[in-house]
Amino acid sequence: MIQQKRVQQMNPVEMQQQMGSRPVENSQIHIQQKMREAMDRMERYSTKLNMVLYKRKKFHEKRREKLNQYEASKGASVQKEQELQSLVEHYGVVKEGIKNCGIIFECLKFLEDMMTPQSARMRREPH
Repeated sequence: MIQQKRVQQMNPVEMQQQMGSRPVENSQIHIQQKMREAMDRMERYSTKLNMVLYKRKKFHEKRREKLNQYEASKGASVQKEQELQSLVEHYGVVKEGIKNCGIIFECLKFLEDMMTPQSARMRREPH
């Protein structure tokens, strides 16, 4: 009982030293320091996380933009291909028409030759 009174009369620092642990102020400082370190670490991680999220967002935006450009160019190339196909078809029609005109011209020439007298044919065709 006498010893308990004596312990109570000691200041907290002496009490902690007698029990073999750190003084109370040091443990509070230690806890505050650990809290600061934890807060700093959490801030760094959140900064890193925000940076990763930002880069990911930018990556997806660029990807979406490239995809849109590809779709637009694909649409433009399909349109150009259709225009080219229509030109080819038109050229084929024109080519066929020219060929037919050539045949018609040959037929007309043949008919003209048949209808003209022999002397007129001789003058027109060089020997």
